[in-house]
Amino acid sequence: MKKFLKNYWFILCMLTGIVAGCLVGAFAPAFGGKIKFLGTLFINMMFCVVVPMVFCSIASAIATLLPAFMAKLPFA
Repeated sequence: MKKFLKNYWFILCMLTGIVAGCLVGAFAPAFGGKIKFLGTLFINMMFCVVVPMVFCSIASAIATLLPAFMAKLPFA
């Protein structure tokens, strides 16, 4: 059982959160409206992390390919 929890704890937490969100939405919609700001905050924080990470990945790939590309140019 410990090995199962060690390997699948993140998936279990995700499923628990999904089920809890569904239950709150079904049985206590007023409370769900009160904690809506937490979901909005989470999504905004994800954008703050993902957008710079994608930019850095693309910039790194271009910087890695640039020397090989520049070597093929006849005037370089």
